[in-house]
Amino acid sequence: MKRTALSLFTSGGLGDLAVRQAGFEILVSNEKLAERHALFAFNFPSTCAITGDIWEQTERIASETRHRLGGRDLDLLYATPPCQGMSKNGRGKLLSAVRAGRKPALDERNRLIVPTMQLARRLRPEMVLLENVPEMADTMILDERGHPTPILGYIERTLGSEYVGRAGVVEFADYGVPQRRQRLITVYSRNPRIADWLGRCGTLMPTPTHTVDGRDGTARWKTVRDAIEGLPALDAGSTESAKSELPFHRVPLLDETKYWWVANTAPERSAFDNQCCACGFAGNRTHSSARDGAGINRASRTTPLHCERCGELLPRPSVERNGKRQLMRGYTSAYKRMAYDKPASALTRNLSAVRGVPHPHAGSVRLRLAEGRWQKGERQDDPRGDRREHPAGGAASHRRSSDRDSPRPEVANRRAWYSVQPSCLTPVAMWPHDWRTDSPPVWILVTLND
Repeated sequence: MKRTALSLFTSGGLGDLAVRQAGFEILVSNEKLAERHALFAFNFPSTCAITGDIWEQTERIASETRHRLGGRDLDLLYATPPCQGMSKNGRGKLLSAVRAGRKPALDERNRLIVPTMQLARRLRPEMVLLENVPEMADTMILDERGHPTPILGYIERTLGSEYVGRAGVVEFADYGVPQRRQRLITVYSRNPRIADWLGRCGTLMPTPTHTVDGRDGTARWKTVRDAIEGLPALDAGSTESAKSELPFHRVPLLDETKYWWVANTAPERSAFDNQCCACGFAGNRTHSSARDGAGINRASRTTPLHCERCGELLPRPSVERNGKRQLMRGYTSAYKRMAYDKPASALTRNLSAVRGVPHPHAGSVRLRLAEGRWQKGERQDDPRGDRREHPAGGAASHRRSSDRDSPRPEVANRRAWYSVQPSCLTPVAMWPHDWRTDSPPVWILVTLND
């Protein structure tokens, strides 16, 4: 009989692929957003998918899980609460809002761990597995009595002495994933063998298989080149060149202005650093950021938009306001090409947007992902020229599509889309394979990297 699992904050079910691959039957899932949960339900039709706010659905989740267990023990409670209240992405904006009195100092979203632990206490799973950003280790919440408490301390206190465990930061590149992504993995168990293993080894994390330089018998980190080399070339300039014969191997189209910015961006550099196409001057000041008096990291407001030698518009991200081009607000990581011979930066929810953390391809004019598939390896010649002149002297002559207009599969194609999604994404499920035997736990780290 398969091991049993409860999935909380399921989203579209990507992490649940790893849980299923590790040999679990997911009995019940919960996700607040109906569109995301519908994707999960399509691919996990036998799971009872309970859509709605976990605060309001706690009783139903518990009763349905007990019903489906039929007297058995729950093996795994797997939860990935939202991280926006903890993540360093957008931290400056959040801090500003707190100081201005527009947001509370303790983000209410971080309290979603409370109903999660209430379910763990009621269902007594063999193991509790939580995944979140590393900042969770330093996050405070208000407990049920309104008292400030560290999240990790709250977890340990709520589970009680029956459970033993630990939280540790995992770098996914250390396990052969071609992406730099750190996550705090918190594992607690009431299984005596797991407790014994933790006491002897001091950790429940698997031994890294890769390091940046391949030292101590490990392999070197996987790079973008390792992951995508050999895939057909794509280009974001036209409908024909933005897709290939491979299912879902495609990129969002860029309008002519964004295409001009990206086409003139060097590998590992931001489009905010682009130099002059008109006179060839390469000494224009580049983009920077610095912390202000309040300690918030601010992007420079003095980065030039016009060439400091000839005065022509630079291929840098800008917007038109009141008939005048102005530099777009953005940090040094915005509109930046990724490095070809390093792991990619961490994927974000806005991975299809060229403006975010390094997403554009290291060489060609395209984003690094389209519907979960990595793009081509070798740099291709830009069909419009290596260094493109700006269309219409600085304004796009017409708009084809925004960088967010990535094609999306219809509901009928969700299963197929889901099947290609794991190509280089990295949710993880860790479980001691031999946890019911006398042998030491052999950890399974499922990275969805196949």
